[in-house]
This record gives sequence, structure tokens and C-alpha cells, in this order.
Amino acid sequence: VQRRVRARPWMWPINYEGLFFGISETYGAVYFLGNPIVFWFNLAMILLLLATNIHHSYHTLRFQHPPPYNPSTLASANIYLGAYLLHYIPFYMMGRVLYFHH
Repeated sequence: VQRRVRARPWMWPINYEGLFFGISETYGAVYFLGNPIVFWFNLAMILLLLATNIHHSYHTLRFQHPPPYNPSTLASANIYLGAYLLHYIPFYMMGRVLYFHH
């Protein structure tokens, strides 16, 4: 049975497919799959942060004042988003084989 041993970077945040490790199907194997709760919660929080940034920008441009929430909280969350993107985006530029565990 031919198995795929590489994963594309777009597959990682959505936990699209696991990774098969093993000698053969008769001698045992390990199927690596991340925790779906952690993966989907992480993806939901990133999308929520992006939506909050869009709302903040729209509200500031439309009404000439920021929405009524703490701007330092948004700035702190954006630091985490920036760190996530700095870690994740370079994998799109790599030419070598990438595995799910990256």
C-alpha cells in the first residue's frame, strides 16, 4: 500500500490528515494525528482575532473612533498572531519534504 509521507503546510492548522509511521501493515504502525480539539480551537481563535482586527479597522474608519474595548488587549493578541505567522509562513517557502509534525 502506497502511503503519502509528506504534508502540505495548509493541512497543518486544520488537522487535515495524519501521518503513518511504520515498517509494514503486518509488523505494526503508528498513525500520528494531532489533537483535533486543540487544532480547531487554535484555528477558531486565529480567525476570531482576524475578524476582530477587521472590525476594529472598519469601526475606526467609519465612526472616527475605536470600538469600546481595550486596545492594549488587541495589541497583545496581535503579537501572538505575528509570532504564529512568523513561525508558519516560512514553511511555504521550503523546498524539502515537510512532515505533519513541523
